[in-house]
Amino acid sequence: MWQKSSPWVHGLLGVASFVPGLSVATGAVDAAIYAAEGEAVEAGLAMASMIPGGKIVTTVGKVAKGTVEMAKGAGAAARIAKGAHEAEEVLTAARQAEEAAKLAKEVKAAKEARQAKEAEEAAQAGAGGKKGGKDTTVKQKKKGPCDHLRQGSGKGPYRGGAHSKTSQPANDGKDSHHMPADDVSPLKEKDGPAIQLDPQDHRKTSSNGTQGLKGVRYRAKLDALLKDKKWREAMAMEIKDIRKIARKAGNPRKYNEAMLEMLEYFKCLEKHGLLL
Repeated sequence: MWQKSSPWVHGLLGVASFVPGLSVATGAVDAAIYAAEGEAVEAGLAMASMIPGGKIVTTVGKVAKGTVEMAKGAGAAARIAKGAHEAEEVLTAARQAEEAAKLAKEVKAAKEARQAKEAEEAAQAGAGGKKGGKDTTVKQKKKGPCDHLRQGSGKGPYRGGAHSKTSQPANDGKDSHHMPADDVSPLKEKDGPAIQLDPQDHRKTSSNGTQGLKGVRYRAKLDALLKDKKWREAMAMEIKDIRKIARKAGNPRKYNEAMLEMLEYFKCLEKHGLLL
């Protein structure tokens, strides 16, 4: 009795697999019945109908299976499952790439806006004088309340403070690392809190441009915190990141002195309302 009705059942399930939303369920039932009947190749083809967009291909495969040799049973099903998994990985990678591009564009736009503002302020400061003439008077820069903390005075090999000082002297074999990252900080580049790092450690920081998508996401988190004026939370992220790098380098206290000097400068900026 079943041998006579079996082709009709498979036919109905095959047609149903073309209905949007039913392909997965009907394909699974069809595959289970084929498997119970010992039709391994047909079971594999029925499983293929569960993949969106693959129903027409599998139908053609059923018609042409007499002329095209297909792998047996579980092997065919395994390849189908693997193909579906790889397709999902491709889609996930595409979504991540799109997300990274969007975040990178936003960060770049914010940095360019900040640089344009700084350039405008510098131009305005240089344009003065009487009767439209250029003011040649040498003006002494007003001393800031935190200038004495711009460069730490510790005895260790690494200094902390403001980037304008930690980046000096040039060619000293050390990198100046902004905390938080300069790309997302609203402060001027030279005024941003920073510490000195060995170049190989600097490249390992989560905010570094060499980190790819991971770095974009990390900087986006910092950016969100700074926009909400959560400077301390952003700084805690950065300190944790540096401690992790130092620990992996085999010296957990490697940058402690530099970070303490940087924090003194940071807290002074905070106290005087200089964090934008």
